[in-house]
Amino acid sequence: MPGSINSDGSVYNASGVRVGQINSDGTVYNATYTNVGNIERDGTVRNSIGMIAGKVEDDGTVRDSGFITIGKVDDDGTVYDSNFLRVCQIYNAPSPFLPNKQDFHKEKSDCVWNFIVKRISTGLSQSFVSSVQNMMSTYTQPKNIKPVSLTELLDEKQPYEEIDRLQDEDLSELNDDDAMRSRIQGSLLGLAVGDALGAAVEFRPYSYMKSNRVTDMQGGGTWGLEAGKWTDDTSMALCLAASFIIKGGFNAYDQLVRYKWWYTKGYMSSTGKCFDIGQATRDAIRTFEKRQRQCAKNSGISLSDGSMDRLNQTQLSEIKFDVNCGDSKAAGNGPLMRLAPVPLFYHCSEVDAIQKAGFSATLTHGDKRASDACRFYSALIWKAIHGHSKDELLDPSSYQNKFSPPLDADVMRIVKGSYKEKKGYEDGIRGTGFILNSLEAALWAFYNDGCSFEKGALAAVNLGDDTDTTAAIYGQLAGAAYGIDKIPERWREQIFERKFIITLANGLFIHGKKLFSSPKRKSQFDIHSDNADQTKRRPKTPNESDC
Repeated sequence: MPGSINSDGSVYNASGVRVGQINSDGTVYNATYTNVGNIERDGTVRNSIGMIAGKVEDDGTVRDSGFITIGKVDDDGTVYDSNFLRVCQIYNAPSPFLPNKQDFHKEKSDCVWNFIVKRISTGLSQSFVSSVQNMMSTYTQPKNIKPVSLTELLDEKQPYEEIDRLQDEDLSELNDDDAMRSRIQGSLLGLAVGDALGAAVEFRPYSYMKSNRVTDMQGGGTWGLEAGKWTDDTSMALCLAASFIIKGGFNAYDQLVRYKWWYTKGYMSSTGKCFDIGQATRDAIRTFEKRQRQCAKNSGISLSDGSMDRLNQTQLSEIKFDVNCGDSKAAGNGPLMRLAPVPLFYHCSEVDAIQKAGFSATLTHGDKRASDACRFYSALIWKAIHGHSKDELLDPSSYQNKFSPPLDADVMRIVKGSYKEKKGYEDGIRGTGFILNSLEAALWAFYNDGCSFEKGALAAVNLGDDTDTTAAIYGQLAGAAYGIDKIPERWREQIFERKFIITLANGLFIHGKKLFSSPKRKSQFDIHSDNADQTKRRPKTPNESDC
């Protein structure tokens, strides 16, 4: 028999030992009668210092502080965790404003239920029960923990390390479109999953992969990472996502600043240090640093105190900072591997999703094929998160007259379906660092995956060479098309700081919607830059703003 919450509010574990108390006013106590939190009338759960620890929705869905679904309470009082495993049973729960909704748990945090209901389950050993009781009895309240909003969090030295401090009321707006949110989460997490899946065999040739096929997430190999840790693809995507959320729009300078932080400080790196950086990206960041130093010298702005990293739009206009740092011949896959945050943020505008994708590429890669590949792939991801079928996504006629200026002829060859005619490596599909090879390989994997994220991601990795990037590019589109739940659960669970990644996906969803619901419409620097290569904007058609 599982644990229970009885009519008087007493909480018992599977061994019948009392482990806590829930009072009718919503206050929660542990076994030593220490207050560990409160459940408010609207279902908001707070911990002992008043920080929001999660929410119990009207339909019984349980979310943590990042509003990620972690459980469910049915009408009969049965409580399930995020894996749909039965956790406990509620018997005549005492709280009149939260009947049948007394379960809550959250990873890596001192939330209300961390020491109570989460560990009420069948089959627990007595030693484990004893250890839980000991944890309760020795539990002390955290001190000097300052809650932060998502935008504040993303300016921390290493944001994912501070995720437990997150308290952001904006994230409560996530309830309005579960299908789109699932696809947005799937796209960003799919990128990270693909990256981590291919990390251990990066740079291995196809000849090696034929006899050493990857069949699951693994550690070691090229970088010696733990299974589930990601490389430069995800790091740069998280930098880009952070910039969109903080700046509320496309701020080219801030994007380059965050790429520089990753390169110099390990910002958004899974190891705390920059590694696996491509040569074109490295050169672009060094060019950016050189231009910063020159501008600081000319303008008198300090480099040492970080002032050059915090320039506002007016300052940037005055100093005429050139943000296009990519070599004109750079056509590597760097812009494509980090792309997802662009269409995810601009989910309300297809035109912006396409246009800003091209701009994002030019910051580090100046070849037209790089920006055009990103414009096309952004259109694909945008359609995917809006629920278009796979046939619609891959129908060349869907992209007629979509792009201004027109796409490069080599990109158009892929748009028209070159990948559909090839069986794989033997027919010329290559997972190399050239952006057109990466684009074609990812689309080949998507086209042939039978609507299975696992099958497609493994196919991308097993092409060899730039394994992590090919799979990361595939994962962006497949995750958007299939949704987060179609990514194998074992892979989702293994991904390093997956909760942080999903929280950023949620932030892109919310802050992107804010941009298009604001009368101002444009946040600071949302036009790339005064000296960037601008494309004339055509008027939106009604179906291009779906929010």
